[in-house]
Amino acid sequence: IMHSRGPDHFGEYISKSRRAAIFHSRLSIRGLDSKYNQPYKCTDGSLLAYNGEIYSIDDANDWGPGVSDTEALAAHLVNNKKDMSMVDGMYAYVRYRPDKNIVWVGRDLFGEKTLYTLIHGDYLFIFSEVKYLKIAELVSNYKRRVSVDFLSRFIAYGYRQLVTEEGIATWKGVNEIKPASEVEISIDSGIT
Repeated sequence: IMHSRGPDHFGEYISKSRRAAIFHSRLSIRGLDSKYNQPYKCTDGSLLAYNGEIYSIDDANDWGPGVSDTEALAAHLVNNKKDMSMVDGMYAYVRYRPDKNIVWVGRDLFGEKTLYTLIHGDYLFIFSEVKYLKIAELVSNYKRRVSVDFLSRFIAYGYRQLVTEEGIATWKGVNEIKPASEVEISIDSGIT
């Protein structure tokens, strides 16, 4: 399902407890070295997977020859700056810290890269394209159904009223992470 996304590398991580899994398909643009493949291991032991490109962080965009924007974004996130307004680019990311069972998800300022969540049964799915709902269907018996709220807003107001505070929720149970935000999720206790 993900093969067409990035032809350069397919990475996966499955936790020892089998309670968390990250899959990433990479198109190498910057920092072509395989050490930047994702999921990328950050200095704090967390794992980062993201879609997009980082142009600069805090007005610094010369990370040196062969250095990846993946490394720059990982350093920014790990150093707890959390000021994503300092990150210029189009991106959506997932960062997982296995020792604490915490996931962070975030998006760029203008929401150029999408990021969705679906909670179904005991599963939390985080994905960048709606076509990955097929994975949720295979793993958790999720059945894709169009949101009645979405359809009624579309019929009444047209495309201009499709976006709600939760984003565009076309499919029942699927929510979009808001642009310019980061959400922390505890695998053990839920969203914090």
